[in-house]
Amino acid sequence: MYQRFVPVLAAAAALSAVVGDPGSVVDNIVVLTAVVPFVVWMLCPALPTLVLVVLTCAAVLFTARNSELEASMFMLSIAATVVGAYERSRRALVVGGLLLAAVPPLGLILFDNDTATGVWLMGILLPLVISRISERQLELANDLAATRAALADQRVLEERRRIARDVHDSVGHGLAAVLLHITGARHVLRRDPDAADEALAEAEQAGRRSMSELRQTLGMLRTESDNESPGAPRPPVPALDAVDRDSVWSRFVVTGDVSRLDPVTATSLHRVAEEAFANANRHAPGAATTAVLDIRAHDVVMTIESFSDAAPSPSTDEAPRPRYGIVGMSERMAAVGGAIDVGPTQSGWLVRAAVPLRGGDGDP
Repeated sequence: MYQRFVPVLAAAAALSAVVGDPGSVVDNIVVLTAVVPFVVWMLCPALPTLVLVVLTCAAVLFTARNSELEASMFMLSIAATVVGAYERSRRALVVGGLLLAAVPPLGLILFDNDTATGVWLMGILLPLVISRISERQLELANDLAATRAALADQRVLEERRRIARDVHDSVGHGLAAVLLHITGARHVLRRDPDAADEALAEAEQAGRRSMSELRQTLGMLRTESDNESPGAPRPPVPALDAVDRDSVWSRFVVTGDVSRLDPVTATSLHRVAEEAFANANRHAPGAATTAVLDIRAHDVVMTIESFSDAAPSPSTDEAPRPRYGIVGMSERMAAVGGAIDVGPTQSGWLVRAAVPLRGGDGDP
């Protein structure tokens, strides 16, 4: 963008030298001709800057031998600015800077002219250094903008994952329960209408709960900001009425003070428990399920285990589909600094989530 001004500045320096302190006809022609490399470099930026430097140094050194055309030294400053701003090779930068800075002392040594050598030396080095620093600052600004864009993309991705988890937790479990009741009603519709009616009523209630949770989730997504709390905290273990009634409970144990859990940790454990219960009801509806919440000095451990004589297997009526439940549980535990182990056991299925306590009694 700024390259088009370089030949203009070089031409202005050459004209000021010819008009202000003219030399011989040959010297004047050489100075004016020295503008040509700047024009060529503007039209062809791939031209090595060292070529521009060598031609400019030769022209200025030739014309400055008689202490005339001193203003042509400005062309060295312009060439130094070009090298500092556009040269990417560090070696070429150093070589170009040394060649440009050598012209004023060489003129003094070889021709004993009366040019202000120290002034012109500073007039060459300062543009070189300042233009290099400015170019480096621009590069850093571009890198910073690229990093911010990458962080923004990452934040959008994390937000999409969070929305997917919330929708899965609020709608997926409810729809799974509705489908279970509808399937049961379809199987007993002809031989036991009362049981079918009860199953459909359960499906209706589960659907209403799911719709209510969906509205609540959408409302949180519309109004939630970074400085707001993520909604009202939920108890770490869902209440019995929030779990499908077909689930068989043999044990429900809570040890420790539940109030020590912060809202985010409690909500995360609640969602993990919901997923574990929903999976148990979906894949092993007749299995006994135990839930143990152990709040200790430094952490809290939640263990949910299903016991079944038969190995859990997906329903034959279900088409193959992606399984996001375990992924969602792992992401929720990772978000609060915890860990989760999920897998089969000799007698069924085990989900174990461990989260460090924040501000616990045993914390440092």
